[in-house]
Amino acid sequence: MQVAGELLLACVILPGALPQKAVPDQSGAQAEDGYVGSRACAKCHASIYESFSRTDMGRSMSEATGASLARIPQTASITVPGLNRSYEVYTKDGKLYQSEFAATAAGKEVFRETHKLDYLIGSGANGMGAIVKQGEYLFEAPLSFYAKPGQWELSPGYEFGDYGFNRPILTGCIACHSGRARVAAAENGQFQEPPFAELAIGCENCHGPGEAHVVAADTGSLPGSIVNPAKLSPWLANNICMSCHQSGDARVLQPGKTFRDFRPGTPLQDTLSIFLVPFGRESAPKDDLLEHYLSMRLSKCYLKSGGRLTCISCHDPHVQPSRQEGSEYFRRKCLSCHTEKSCAVPVSLRQHKTPPDDCAGCHMPKRDVNVISHSVLTNHRIVAEAEEPFPDIAFHLTTPQLPDLVNLTADNATSESLSPLVRLQAYAQVVLAHSEYRPRYWLLADQLKSTHPENVDVLEA
Repeated sequence: MQVAGELLLACVILPGALPQKAVPDQSGAQAEDGYVGSRACAKCHASIYESFSRTDMGRSMSEATGASLARIPQTASITVPGLNRSYEVYTKDGKLYQSEFAATAAGKEVFRETHKLDYLIGSGANGMGAIVKQGEYLFEAPLSFYAKPGQWELSPGYEFGDYGFNRPILTGCIACHSGRARVAAAENGQFQEPPFAELAIGCENCHGPGEAHVVAADTGSLPGSIVNPAKLSPWLANNICMSCHQSGDARVLQPGKTFRDFRPGTPLQDTLSIFLVPFGRESAPKDDLLEHYLSMRLSKCYLKSGGRLTCISCHDPHVQPSRQEGSEYFRRKCLSCHTEKSCAVPVSLRQHKTPPDDCAGCHMPKRDVNVISHSVLTNHRIVAEAEEPFPDIAFHLTTPQLPDLVNLTADNATSESLSPLVRLQAYAQVVLAHSEYRPRYWLLADQLKSTHPENVDVLEA
């Protein structure tokens, strides 16, 4: 995912679990921070609620019980020679378990650790990850289910080392898979009880807290304030999607902010900055894993629209067409701007492809994801040809104020007001994959010692 740390890659990108009626409020806490849960919306918006519940986002997370388990293999046994570890998946009394163990050459077990799986992450489109709850703490399970081969294999990142059941679920990961995670103060995998106010992604993830709107509807007064992304500026509408669908090389919270602080309709930069290491023609990325906003921003459609193209120009978050419906569904989206004559390929040739007249199939081809096994993603650069080079603007995304990083969450008004502490944290993440940033990281940390002598990030440098 081109972002510092394997944890975010494993938690944010790996599609995972299986459906449940995904948007229930599970906390019992009423209107926490103005959030009321998606079922409160269903009273007036029943058809939208039902439709969204069937989408991948509406099924982003589920408990590891019942219908979820019925759609995945409930037994598996694999050995990873390079790690000298073996793993098993099995059910007992209707619950799903994973074991990690090691054995001698003679077959005698050296150790075995077994845990019940409590939550499944994702919709099942590419696969599913699993979470183990130990007291107040949540941890990733070492095996994930992959839909393409239909089997359990190592979770992303586990091929690099034996993390066992010790990889904590962090806020930056789970915030994009759940409706409303109830994280404890410490960023160490500790959660409140229950861990989720809303399990799967719900209405308020994109519309913001709904309490005022629900109260207004219940009392018959004027409609309360609720964010409608379709009525926002293109920049603010895209900011909502960017928070989870744009990874970058570094993701840094503003000082004093948490992932829970972002509110749809406000600039993402107020809460989170997303940075990219600039690239040249010779170093253009081959993979754009979870770089959907950047890819769209570099597309001819976005550039020729003057920046008016948004994610929701093509995607209706409330509706997900089936695989059979997708080609025609997105073709109609293309034809809202283009015409039948826009395509240079003769109609006779287009009609003989499978599926026929598939605009997205040609211009937004799917490709395998190299860093996550058995997964595919769609190219959002909307290319004319599969190997189309990047446009010139791709190599000129930096600013005089920040010449060595691209701040994807900054517009012209905010690019000059970047906190040096945020830049320091960005360098700290970037140096993990780009050692050339180490001297400037140390230099900035040295400069900040006089103004922020007790800051943890300064001291850690």
